[in-house]
Amino acid sequence: EEEEEEKKEHQQGALKTRGSSGGADPWAMARKQDEAPCVAKALPAAGPPAAGPAAGLEKGSLRVGPDGEAGISLMWVPGKGYEVREIDDWPGQPSLHLGCLITGISGVSLEHARTEDEVEDIFGSYFRDGARLWIVPAQPVGSRGARIPSGKGLPHPQHPQQQQQPPQQSELATAASSSSVFQTWLQVDKRAGAGLDLAWLPSEGYVVQAIDARPGQPELQEGDVLRWAGRTCLNGFSSQEAADKALEMALVNGVTVGVFRPGSDGRYGDVVRASAVTCSARPLWLPAIALGTWSWGNVEFGGSSCSADRGTSSIKEAFTAALESRVGFFDTAPTYAKGFAEEVLGECLKTAPNFAYLATKYYPRQKDKRLDLAMIAEARASIARLQRREHCSSGGGEGGLATAAAAAGCLDLFQLHRIAESGHSLEDQADGLAAVAKAGLTRALGVCNCSQAELETIQARLARCHSLTLSTCQVEFSLVRQHPASSGLIAACRARGIVVLAYAPLAMGRLCARPSGWSAPGWGRDGSRPRPFGAAMDADWPGMKKLHEGLLEVARSYNKTAAQVALNWVLCQGALPIAGARNRQHVEDNLGALGWRLASNDVAKLTALGVPGTTSDFQHG
Repeated sequence: EEEEEEKKEHQQGALKTRGSSGGADPWAMARKQDEAPCVAKALPAAGPPAAGPAAGLEKGSLRVGPDGEAGISLMWVPGKGYEVREIDDWPGQPSLHLGCLITGISGVSLEHARTEDEVEDIFGSYFRDGARLWIVPAQPVGSRGARIPSGKGLPHPQHPQQQQQPPQQSELATAASSSSVFQTWLQVDKRAGAGLDLAWLPSEGYVVQAIDARPGQPELQEGDVLRWAGRTCLNGFSSQEAADKALEMALVNGVTVGVFRPGSDGRYGDVVRASAVTCSARPLWLPAIALGTWSWGNVEFGGSSCSADRGTSSIKEAFTAALESRVGFFDTAPTYAKGFAEEVLGECLKTAPNFAYLATKYYPRQKDKRLDLAMIAEARASIARLQRREHCSSGGGEGGLATAAAAAGCLDLFQLHRIAESGHSLEDQADGLAAVAKAGLTRALGVCNCSQAELETIQARLARCHSLTLSTCQVEFSLVRQHPASSGLIAACRARGIVVLAYAPLAMGRLCARPSGWSAPGWGRDGSRPRPFGAAMDADWPGMKKLHEGLLEVARSYNKTAAQVALNWVLCQGALPIAGARNRQHVEDNLGALGWRLASNDVAKLTALGVPGTTSDFQHG
């Protein structure tokens, strides 16, 4: 009855003010408040009955302070309502928790809103202190929003009596993989400005690359991401020019900023922190998706038939598209098309040498008696093919994430392609990796295709004998090969701050489901063989069909493609997908997986439709 009275009051025009939080961009944290009254649009169906919440729902109330602010950041989830992404200390929301869904307010459902404007109008129309809420509790897995602590940074300067010290590092360590979100304020000097060297990342905002001594920003550190300033979201702009203009207008002394501090986990943001080989070295701030180069010039992918230049022209377009979108993280290897992939990448790097992260590998061979010497030789050969030393002195472009490896003429990441078959202990292989790092040939070290036990042995050897650390672990990981998650490997990496890189995240094209139908992608010059990775469900056509239908259903609800949903599922597991791309369109399609995360129930639904997959002599983890 109280809720019916609230609706009647609204219809009579009793409600004079409105406030809401949210926006088209899913990372939005800016608060919004409209002074004009708003009329709720008609919905196809009413919300939960006034007698009590439906099964699985909880009942709560909204707190709105005297300043008209609720202190919450919301993201619209089509067909569900608002997901709570952040809760400020003031005025506090005891009924809400991070990751929970608000499905109704004052007896009116938010689930049936057809557009974001519609759901915002409804919520704003009933927005007031004490408004009744229907709430779906947060699920234990999946959505990034449910996992991030709100942080306690400095509140808005308008409320000095509420000021608290920003979180200490020990407090931030309680967040998964040391990721955190908090608020602070910027000092802006008339002469020096904010004293920040920033790189724009479209799906996130601005990444802090360096901090000047004047005026000084004591609460910030390199790698932090500014997601909003004042009431201005800094992500989602179509161009850097527009983003720069918005930032310039927002930068005033004392402006409150929302900060994302990346960790090693891909669930929480589109920038990930990968440790360098030593704790004192500058970390790698990697974009949350990498461009895979295995298909570059590879005849098994039909590379020889693309053009007379083995597809080089379209490859260069893919490279350019990646850098334009500030996701210049490239994974390659000497074995890819017998060195052709590294050579083409080296040619591409002439245009922007300082703003691309390069990861390559060493494949152990029976003839290599001294792994340390063999790895050093391979690293030097890769550097030569990539022309890293030639490029490092020629300067770079603007607006990217500068990599210290480019300036030093070395690799960003050197990886052991697989565990050696015989004749070499895990300790020998760890010593070989250490030799490459000590020779100054790489900033970070990684392993590929190893089990949890093998990873732990190599990591322990590096730490105990060389005071070094692993930065990454690369494995095949997708909806049709979930073994790295189910075996505990990803959790073990997360606990150690090791970034998980997922190759074949689309099962070599099998997860690019289309409404028109599907057929297994071919392999070889004539396409007569199945592709080697992601084949776990090839013999289970009914199961694959259900998985495709599930992908397409979820994709429609997010206005995404099935492939983008499959890539986002990998991110929601905490891993970074290495998505292959041979042209600009491939890159642009892959980038649609960034800037948002699947809701936890959609993650669980897709996980149930996939399979664990198996291990092999090549793939131990």
